[in-house]
Amino acid sequence: MKGLRRAAVALGFLLLLVPDAQVAPTAISLVAVDETTAVDFGDGVVVVLALGSDSRTEDPLEGNADAIELIAIDFETGDAAAVAIPRDTLVDVDGYQEAKINSGLLVGDPNLMATEVEQLTGVKPQYVVTTGFGGFEALVDQIGPITVNSEFAFADPAYDLTVTKGPNEMGGKEATGFARTRKLPGNDFDRMANQQGLLQAILVQLRDHEADEGFMESGALAALQHLDTNLSPLELYRFAQAISQVDPGRTTTCVLTGPSDDVDGVGNVILLDPAHAGRVAADAADNGHLDGGC
Repeated sequence: MKGLRRAAVALGFLLLLVPDAQVAPTAISLVAVDETTAVDFGDGVVVVLALGSDSRTEDPLEGNADAIELIAIDFETGDAAAVAIPRDTLVDVDGYQEAKINSGLLVGDPNLMATEVEQLTGVKPQYVVTTGFGGFEALVDQIGPITVNSEFAFADPAYDLTVTKGPNEMGGKEATGFARTRKLPGNDFDRMANQQGLLQAILVQLRDHEADEGFMESGALAALQHLDTNLSPLELYRFAQAISQVDPGRTTTCVLTGPSDDVDGVGNVILLDPAHAGRVAADAADNGHLDGGC
């Protein structure tokens, strides 16, 4: 019983990313990065690369990584820091060519995305979780409604979505629209901030109702039925158990930003400052908290 509750908290945390894609049945891929050594989940910081794929198939590894979050978790304190990397960030993809970082997932290898993020930030993820679009709406409906804070007031008729500045109660369809919408006053950086707001809202909802009979079990089943992983059952349980220690009130977030430019053969890209990206990522990985801000 307790194991299922912890698994539900973990999987809800990992389903924070909603890709910009059409509705399709989906799987969640959770893999240990090549050469990652065993982690003592009861001590220290673990870094997870969370990807939202735009795959239009049942395989989330067959699309671009349209949402990219580097998440550092300190299991001793409950601190967690999420650093969002723009999907249009210009990188040199290993073995290929200069490209947007979101294209790294197209070869179907999460380890390549982990390598690109490590080269950009200097921080090596130990695990990569990739999810497609399907299943998110159902999960939110299963555990929701959730309360999401918005920095802006906006509307998107495609999702029957009307958002006011401040707290908004959302079901699955509204939460999906909140993550996918382009009807924002700013740009794609605002969309990434919305996704991080969903992370916070899901964490709060799961923690607030963890003790309710049947609540976490139903949430776990809604997520676990789509999980594909190379972790053993014991490793998966320990992973879920450890992530369940994350305290929503102790999470910090950052959306990395930079100027845009047009690159021949690539298109419009974001040029991140590697020194700044490295500082923020290292700060997060140090103790699961952005002590130096964004």
